[in-house]
Amino acid sequence: MIFLLSLLLIISSSPLCQAQGLGGSNLFSNSGMGNPILDSGNSNPANTINNLTRPNFTLGKESENAAEETWQPPSFPLFPIRYLGIPGLNQGEKEILSQIYFVVINDNSIKSFTQLYKENRLGNASNYVTADSVIHPLFAFQNHIRLKVIEHSLLPLLESILISMIRNNEIDYKSTEDAEIKEEIKYNIAFLTVGIKLLVPDFPLPNNVGVRQLVDEELTSIRKAKLTNSAVFHRAIDYSVYNPTGFYQSSPAARHFYSCYQWLSRNYLELSDVTSESTTGNGNEFRRAFLLFQSLNKVKSDPNNPSQKPQTGLQIWKQINKILADLGINSANRSNVQDMFMLPDNIARALASNNSTTISVSSLSNPLNRTRLLLTIRAYAPRQFNSKSIFALNKDENEKDKQLTFHLLNPLYDPSQELLLPTPIYQKEATGTFSLMPVALLLLQTNGVRWANKILEKNASKLDEQIINELKQRQNVLFGNGNPDNYDSFWKLFTGFSNPYSEKAPLFAQTAEWRTFCLERQAAAWVDSSLAIKPVEAITKETKPAEGANTPSSSPAGAGTTISSTIKKYGIPSWRTSNTFNYLEPDAALYTRLAESQQNLEKTLTQSGLLPPDCLNQSRDFIRLLKRLAEIAKVETNMDLPKPEDQSLLATIDKLLEVIETPLSGKIFIHFPATESNTNSLKANHNSGTSLTGVNMELGYPATVYIIMQYKRFYYLLRGATYSYYEQCGEEINEKHWQRQLEFGFIETPFWCQPFHRTNASSN
Repeated sequence: MIFLLSLLLIISSSPLCQAQGLGGSNLFSNSGMGNPILDSGNSNPANTINNLTRPNFTLGKESENAAEETWQPPSFPLFPIRYLGIPGLNQGEKEILSQIYFVVINDNSIKSFTQLYKENRLGNASNYVTADSVIHPLFAFQNHIRLKVIEHSLLPLLESILISMIRNNEIDYKSTEDAEIKEEIKYNIAFLTVGIKLLVPDFPLPNNVGVRQLVDEELTSIRKAKLTNSAVFHRAIDYSVYNPTGFYQSSPAARHFYSCYQWLSRNYLELSDVTSESTTGNGNEFRRAFLLFQSLNKVKSDPNNPSQKPQTGLQIWKQINKILADLGINSANRSNVQDMFMLPDNIARALASNNSTTISVSSLSNPLNRTRLLLTIRAYAPRQFNSKSIFALNKDENEKDKQLTFHLLNPLYDPSQELLLPTPIYQKEATGTFSLMPVALLLLQTNGVRWANKILEKNASKLDEQIINELKQRQNVLFGNGNPDNYDSFWKLFTGFSNPYSEKAPLFAQTAEWRTFCLERQAAAWVDSSLAIKPVEAITKETKPAEGANTPSSSPAGAGTTISSTIKKYGIPSWRTSNTFNYLEPDAALYTRLAESQQNLEKTLTQSGLLPPDCLNQSRDFIRLLKRLAEIAKVETNMDLPKPEDQSLLATIDKLLEVIETPLSGKIFIHFPATESNTNSLKANHNSGTSLTGVNMELGYPATVYIIMQYKRFYYLLRGATYSYYEQCGEEINEKHWQRQLEFGFIETPFWCQPFHRTNASSN
């Protein structure tokens, strides 16, 4: 508010504030300003910034492919600092603004996108409406839909199938006389019971004393969330992976689902016909896997509707898998997290092809029968899965193939899987040579973002030599043979987001710094896609009118309104916007892809009868809004002025955002896995180093971006809200500590963002 009051005083007191172009206010108003291009030294109050002509500069090639390979940033004259009398910016920040025509400020007084754009409107300042301000509420809405489907559809299915499988295993346990098989079934019952206890905490424990003891041990380990040996699987497990992350933390139902599903899907049994002592090992893991599959295959559901046929366990399993795929939260549709394993449907196809659908429990005691069955199943192993980390795509694999495993469920998408490192990375003290690890850049490069590769090359001298070696190895794999169609659906949304801009783009968007800024925002959006969610209060209390219903003019914008009603109320030509010039980030293709992603989600869930009815109107509002933004962006890139109603929408964007925006700040923590052999081999080269446990990838409050915008003959200062992204390698930071760091400004942006990103100390 101090900024706005100061800004208003400067504007209103300046004799030049009447000099405007296209009805836009000259926010650079200062007395005694000369034209830096035509009148480099003489002061002439008549020559305001709006009279400046467009600077001359040289552009790169027009061809998109050629521009990607040979693109060089254009050169244009420095903007005179004496024109940048902007309250709240220090000299260093003004220097950056004058050089690259934009600067980004981390100001912890700005808590939301809505707040900044509201301050602009009340202060008569021009908006630069970023894609970020729309992407964040869209992700929150999509995750809101996902959690509703999980709660109303997935949870009941998962609960029913687990209860039935436990009952079937208990029947097999009582009917078999083979002591080894009996012991293996006991461990399977314990495995399933842990799952149901995580899903339904008050579910009663079985009467079997051995099962109860195993379940208690596993639940204790899950509560402690540390690396320890499993009582059920007799191997070391990192139990922290069962703690909900991101938007799964937003409600009890979501937390229970996440923990249960992770337990059932991440644990595995090797498809190897080797029998170990059950008290110290897993018995015969292949037999355990097949017994688990058999118990699923025996499940029969009791339909609520008498006219419906009962479903088999495999049918319910496929239904669960399809819902996860429709929601986009399973690993099967994420190209970077594939592994070599078999699922129940793989085994079912193998058995059907050999007419072996009915195999008795007792027959599994015969080694010859097991060998034949194992060979039949292994013949149907997935052909295209691999267990390589994405950070080791070009790793030589002369060692024998990894053992094929069985998973009960297809794993959830886990962001950690996109950042797995083949070896631990060491971070030296500040005086050491190798002290930086650009996690976001590595993530972006792995997903085919070429500009990220350029930034890594430019900063090679600052990076650990191990990272440099891996970058060289991956180069051909990623960019020589890379096919964008293979990239995950999230990354497809941002195809071209950091590509070179055309000649018609504003000057600031043609700089190398702006392309790098787009990288930061892309990484932030990836983190946000796992975090964003509507607050629980908003979900439980909101009552939205039907589409087209009239909203009383006295109602506050955020209470009981839809996007369309807000646009209808405020996005009209009569809304006073004559004193500002507003601009939308000109990426029509991005808005179109975002609209298509929401359209596809709505269509898929509607066809399967899963879309929550109260989400339909808002879904269509989002689609219409994104399509409208795409049209506005097309007009802007053609160097035309948006229609008055569109200009009005941009001027009053805060009215719309306060209906749909959710809190932004948050973090995800990703472990860096390490093995003893890798650790020992690195210590020789990193004697003074410390192994990095993982990385905290964090979103702060919205940052403020100041932009010098040139339209035809006139210049304007625009102000917008954007993502702020941070990363801190080391131990996990708890949420309270992170919020404290954020409030007091104790954090810095990644080193590769510092040429344009600053923390405004005056705001702390």
